Amino acid sequence: MSIPSRFFPIIIIVLSLTVRIAYYFQFQNNPFFDFIPPAWDQDIFDKGGKEFAHGNILAKDPNQSDVFSPLYKYFIGTIYWLFGETYKAVWSIQFLLGTGSALLIFQISKYFFRPIVGLLAALFFTFYGPNWLYEGSLYRASLTTFLTVASCYGILWASYKPTIARIASSAALLSLVMQCRSNNLLLVPVGFFFIWKAISNHVENKKALISLFTAVFILCSIPLLYRGYLVHDRVVFYDQGGPETLLMSNLPDYPGRGYLHSPSFDSFLKNHPLTTSSVIKFLTQAAWENPKSFLELYLRKLFFLFNNYEAPTTLNFYLFQDISPILRWVSIPFAFFGSFGILGIILLKKESKKWTILHAYFFTHLLMFLPFYSAARFRLPVIPFLAIFSAQAVYWIWKKFKRKQWSQSALALLSVLILALVMKTHPTSEGKIRIADYFHMGFAYLKNARTFNLNKAEEIGSKLWNKEISTDLQHKKGSPLLSTVYVIYSETLLKNNQLIEAAKNANLAFEINPFHSLPFKILSLIYQRTGSQSKELRTLIIGSLLEIGDPKIYALLTKLYDQTNKDQAIKIPIILRWLKFESNENKIAALKMELNRLVNLIKEKQNQFVAEKNIARNHFLNHRWEKAVDSYSKLNKLNTKDASLYLELGVALGKLNQSKRAINILYSGLLIDPNNPYIHRMLSNYYLKVENSPYMSAIHLRHYLKNAEKETDEYKEKEVTFNQFRFQYGSLKRKPILPNLSVKQNRQALEEYNLNISSPKN
Repeated sequence: MSIPSRFFPIIIIVLSLTVRIAYYFQFQNNPFFDFIPPAWDQDIFDKGGKEFAHGNILAKDPNQSDVFSPLYKYFIGTIYWLFGETYKAVWSIQFLLGTGSALLIFQISKYFFRPIVGLLAALFFTFYGPNWLYEGSLYRASLTTFLTVASCYGILWASYKPTIARIASSAALLSLVMQCRSNNLLLVPVGFFFIWKAISNHVENKKALISLFTAVFILCSIPLLYRGYLVHDRVVFYDQGGPETLLMSNLPDYPGRGYLHSPSFDSFLKNHPLTTSSVIKFLTQAAWENPKSFLELYLRKLFFLFNNYEAPTTLNFYLFQDISPILRWVSIPFAFFGSFGILGIILLKKESKKWTILHAYFFTHLLMFLPFYSAARFRLPVIPFLAIFSAQAVYWIWKKFKRKQWSQSALALLSVLILALVMKTHPTSEGKIRIADYFHMGFAYLKNARTFNLNKAEEIGSKLWNKEISTDLQHKKGSPLLSTVYVIYSETLLKNNQLIEAAKNANLAFEINPFHSLPFKILSLIYQRTGSQSKELRTLIIGSLLEIGDPKIYALLTKLYDQTNKDQAIKIPIILRWLKFESNENKIAALKMELNRLVNLIKEKQNQFVAEKNIARNHFLNHRWEKAVDSYSKLNKLNTKDASLYLELGVALGKLNQSKRAINILYSGLLIDPNNPYIHRMLSNYYLKVENSPYMSAIHLRHYLKNAEKETDEYKEKEVTFNQFRFQYGSLKRKPILPNLSVKQNRQALEEYNLNISSPKN
């Protein structure tokens, strides 16, 4: 028994809402459910929308650029104004837009095909997972898709019965879809053509209706154009990011997809201004001179546009599948739309009367996006039309099969299979999930208080690290993420006075990222509690090398020297550096007072310093090591500027096999001159040969290579050593080692993270 077509809209609504509600509940486990990373495009829309909700009519955050069409800012700003600044309201309304799009697809299909084709098309659209993913984001893809389908339906609706209300509504929708994204400007002549064509010559008020359509379109388009003039002090079109993406995506060495600046892009910037006119002129000339390379580029872009792989920009469809299984098990792959959609277009070729606005919208979208780069969210507005063509193809095959026309149905299915194989998933060289995707997701688990989870962040960080092994042995993204995880856990253990485990995790963080200061801050506190003052001093000095601008490190160093009655002279370079970064006026005044006291104290003993320096150097040059040590020790009590004196004392102590004391002396020398290559060379040798600590050696090797004289044999030798270390350190695979933390333990870790730890920037 067949279902009457009058029930089809109910079926569409029920299934569309059901699948979106299911995704919504799974989506809540995702840190991106209620967290927008700073500096993403979503952040610009979010802040602009909030500004509008707060009464800023221009919907612009004063601290951000204004490169995107503002229509979406006003859309989410209105939601914030009505329902409060909650993402749940935005997601809910955008899910309703998706359901509305499905209903409009059904209505559009009925203009050309049987209702069953409309039902199939609406359901195909409904079960395309990337729709739900981007409806749960602050990208304008869902609004653009809805307005695209609505503008198409509006034109059909007006053509069926060209009343004043319908004509005005269709003009307003066409204007809105253009304002949502500027390259939708290409849809405008399509809309005008079909409105002009639809209004019969027998209609007496044809000119009046066309004029009305034009007037409403212009009036709807003006407000945001005027807003652009107010923001930029000149007349601008809605989007301002066009020249960059147009240039980037149309250079012959562009790979065909993704946001990537090729070498020729950088070359262009050196010789030309980045304006629309200069870019178009340059590309036109380049295409004229080398048409073959541009043909190959566009064939690549066309392939990636129809490829089954859902190319990410910031949100990765495949990574989200791990959190929302519905995306894996229910979503229809894009290859279905591509293969059946193309077949549907071919089948309709025989029926010329059906080469209609559907085809015009579809091919216009191809023209809109081919000049730019391919990404999953950019092709969403074309899915409704591919869904309609796919539904017609499926219905045609079913009819042939039902009539036992085996050869035609088999040939059609074979064609679909071949097309699907051609469009098979073709991910990037990094695989379906990129390094950047793991990085963003890992830090999202740390930065979103609601979903904060060290185990999840460590798991993702380990995958990120292991993926980087084949591309980046420096682990520019993996090391900051993983080391931050272990630093947070170490801080938590330290607060619970679990010093051994805290030190273990801090050392692991240091091993993973030996060029960041956070592990050293924790280790210094551990050594402070255990009374290991020499180790505490060492870690604080290393921390000062790695994070020069942190005044807390210099405060701890000064406190440590006061507690241990160390030479007061060494406090002068510490305080001088501390003053560069301290912002508290009271502390600055106190530091300057202490600095003046120390300087006056040292001045009184300058004659003694000069005499002792000559004696020490004499002992040193004549290899009288014990006397040299005695003289340098007295001398450095007055030394505030000469790091070489600490270096020479360190050498003398080394000759007397007093290595540990020599190390502490050398670190004191680094307080005077943090960039002294010879001190760094000695420390590197010590850690490599005596303590067997390649990570510590690497820290000092890097400073040596940065400051030593280049092209010497010794420099080249140390460079080889450093690269060997980096390879050995970078090629080690990682796996999660943290215990399974409870909710309470994660809450405590979050408190430590918020109080004490500044994570590396994204």
